[in-house]
Amino acid sequence: MSRIHTATILERKRIADDALEISFSRPASFDFVAGQYIQVKLPNLLHADPRGSSRVFSIASSPNDRQRVSIAFRRSASGFKRSLEQLPLGGHVLLEGAHGFFTLRHAPRRPIVFVAGGIGITPQLSMIRFATEEKLAAPITLLYLNRSEKSAVYLDELAVLARRSTHLSIRSTFKAVDMPDVRQAADDFPTAVWHLAGPAGMVDRVRSLLSLSAVDELSVCTEEFVGY
Repeated sequence: MSRIHTATILERKRIADDALEISFSRPASFDFVAGQYIQVKLPNLLHADPRGSSRVFSIASSPNDRQRVSIAFRRSASGFKRSLEQLPLGGHVLLEGAHGFFTLRHAPRRPIVFVAGGIGITPQLSMIRFATEEKLAAPITLLYLNRSEKSAVYLDELAVLARRSTHLSIRSTFKAVDMPDVRQAADDFPTAVWHLAGPAGMVDRVRSLLSLSAVDELSVCTEEFVGY
C-alpha cells in the first residue's frame, strides 16, 4: 500500500495561457521515478465538485529535486481545480503515491522518442529533466504537439534544455500529428523506445501510425490523459 504524505503549497505559476504549475514541498520520505504520477487530495474544497476532493496528476519535477514536487494542469471550471488555485501558499494537501509504469525505459545507448500532446508533456518533462541532469548517453527526441504556441507549456524550458544537451532534440508542431512526422522519427531512430502521452485520441492515432511504420509494439509505452 502506498503512503499518504502531507505537503505544503510552495508556489503557483502560470506556464501557458490556460495552464498552471503548482509546486508542493517534498516530504523527506517521498520517492518516485521519473514519469510516475500522484494523487493530490485537498483537505477542504472551496468549491463543490461532484468528482470529489482528489485528482491524479503526473509529476513534472525531476526525482533529483529533493525540495519540491510539481504538477501542471489546464485551468477549468472544476471545483477541485478552482479550489487548488485559490488555496493559500503555505496551505496543506495530501499526496498519495507515487504510482505508474510510464517511466524511463532505455538501454544505455538505445534512442528514446517522446511524443507528447499538450499537458501530456508533464511525465516526459520529468524524464527529460532527469535524463539531462544525469547526463544519460541515450539520444532523446521529443515530438511536441500543441494547438498553438501560446498553449504550449514548458516550451521555453525545453528549448534551454535542448541547447544544453547534445543528446536532446525538440521537434515542436502546432498541428495534428500525421504520418510524415512519425515516419521521419521512425526512420531516424529504428531501434528507439517510444513514449506516448497526451489525450487518448492523440495517443491512439500515434500508436496506429507507428504500427503502419512497422515499429515493434513492444517498443511503445503509453499514458493517456483523460479529463480531470
